[in-house]
Formats: sequence, C-alpha cells, structure tokens
Amino acid sequence: MSAAEQADPAARWADGYCGAVTHLVRALAALPTVDPSTPQQASKTSSALLGSLVGGLDETIDGLQRLDAPPAPAADKARRDMVERFGDIRQRTQNVRQRIDDAHADPAVTRDALGDARATLDQIAGLNVLKGLQDVPDTDAASKRTPGCQQLTVPAAPK
Repeated sequence: MSAAEQADPAARWADGYCGAVTHLVRALAALPTVDPSTPQQASKTSSALLGSLVGGLDETIDGLQRLDAPPAPAADKARRDMVERFGDIRQRTQNVRQRIDDAHADPAVTRDALGDARATLDQIAGLNVLKGLQDVPDTDAASKRTPGCQQLTVPAAPK
C-alpha cells in the first residue's frame, strides 16, 4: 500500500475490500476442469471444482468480515450485504457438492447436481464483486485510486 493510501482511509478500506474479493476471483480463475468421461470422474472432478469455489468464498467472506470500520456508514451496510450474498452462494455451493459426493457417481443424481452446479457458477459469474464498493460514492471513488481495485476492473486480455 502506498503512502497516499495510508493517509486516505477510504482508499485503505477499499484496498482491503478488493483484497478480500480477490480470493474469489483467483479461485474462479484457477477452477479445476470437470472430466465428464465417466460418472465417477464427473463426480470426483465436480466435487473438486466446487470445493475450490467454497474455499475462495470462505476466504473472501473472512476477509470482508475482518475489515476495519469503513469510512462511511453506508459502506458497512454494503459490505454486510455482500457477505450475506457470498454466504448464501457458499451454502448453495456446499449443498450441491454434498449432493454430488452423496450420489456416489449415480448418473442421474450426478447429472441433476451438475446442472445445479452450473447454475451456481453462472450466478457467481454474473455477480458484481465490487458492488459493495460501487454502491457508496466515497468508497467507489476511493476504489479507483487503489491498484488492487484497479486490477479487478481491468478487462482480461483476449487469448
């Protein structure tokens, strides 16, 4: 963190927020692939994928909860709302993972659970992880001054 960020409480808080959600972004970027070659492999690799996602959500939730008091009261509500959303998604993800693990590679149950896993991933893909910052003018402006937040808003380079 730069000296300017240390002197700017809003930027410091925004940087912490972005640091917390980076755990989820990294987990999404490094998700293992699902091997659909057999029901057993599909179950095993899907469970691993969902486990990675739960881990990223856990780290993000923990990081958001450990943030110091925000510079604006509205930012605290926005943070709590995001923690709740991430928590709900985490619970659904863990439930789907448990269903996959309990199915013991039963093709029909695995197929249904994989559909639920895809829906969960689609929900996360559509989630604006910076919403908690962007909903509050002070933290939205501060997020534009921090390198950690800027990294989260830069579009990915085409492959």
